[in-house]
Amino acid sequence: MIKLNIDNKTYSLPNSHKEINYQLGRKVENILIDFETIDIEAKKWVMAALIGTEYDVIDMVVDEQVQLIMDNHIIFSDNMITNNKYIMINHVLYKYKGLDNSISVEEYAIRELCIVNEEYEDLFYRLYDKVKWYQHPIRRILIKNNKEFNLTNYYEIKLSIHQYLVWIGDLIKEYSISDVNENIPEDQQSDEIIKSPTESFGIYNIIMKLTNNNLIEYKEWLNEDIKSLFKFILYRTVDSQNQTNS
Repeated sequence: MIKLNIDNKTYSLPNSHKEINYQLGRKVENILIDFETIDIEAKKWVMAALIGTEYDVIDMVVDEQVQLIMDNHIIFSDNMITNNKYIMINHVLYKYKGLDNSISVEEYAIRELCIVNEEYEDLFYRLYDKVKWYQHPIRRILIKNNKEFNLTNYYEIKLSIHQYLVWIGDLIKEYSISDVNENIPEDQQSDEIIKSPTESFGIYNIIMKLTNNNLIEYKEWLNEDIKSLFKFILYRTVDSQNQTNS
């Protein structure tokens, strides 16, 4: 923490990864989204949020001092933490599932909706597994307990989501899902079911189009591996393009 004296009152400014919880991090994130550029005004609003005070309080600080403090602040740094494997919430230990194994189409669809709707707490519980109470007794002692999700470390949660999005992005590129219609005239583009799964209404909409609204086939697809669906979409894409060119 950095101690700041403003108008004869002392304020504490969190200045390390471990001092910024998820609720505070998201608040700062939303402030930055509202500003097109990170100018002095944006930095004042961020500083007010981090300290937990009103904008008018920070406005009493000369711009040069705000600039100096915030330019060196961790919130504007590209440095990310690297350890997000274990997180404890309300004395329950959670372990990051990792991305070595694929997931079902239904699980992909649920996670996709969590991302689109910014329901990151729900996404967290899908990216992490509960650890049984008798496992990792030493780790339970060493890891900080968070009373609720919003008090978890902002950077640990962001890293988990970032890793998952990178994995999904690589998967989409691997099967050429997002580049199908690139550089193709609009009147010659393939059917919209081959577009990126994050477009339109999501993966559920794509499956319904693929199965022509056949509920039996739809439910069968939900249980398939997401890679199998992507392979099928790619096959449909190539087949459609071959028919167009023939």
